[in-house]
Amino acid sequence: MHTLCVYLEFQGNLSETASALGIHYNTMKHRISVIEDIIGMNLRDNYSLRQILFLSRLFLHSKLDMSV
Repeated sequence: MHTLCVYLEFQGNLSETASALGIHYNTMKHRISVIEDIIGMNLRDNYSLRQILFLSRLFLHSKLDMSV
């Protein structure tokens, strides 16, 4: 999950994500491939999916008062 969250924060940029995580670029590519296999969707070529996941994460972790 941590890898995915950082990847989404860097808007799908593998190089920047790898650098932020302190791992090699190829390791990052492999991790994203594993995540894609698990969810059954392509993250690298799907901007809309990355945005939905990012916004979902923000929503789930927000401290907004939802009692309206």
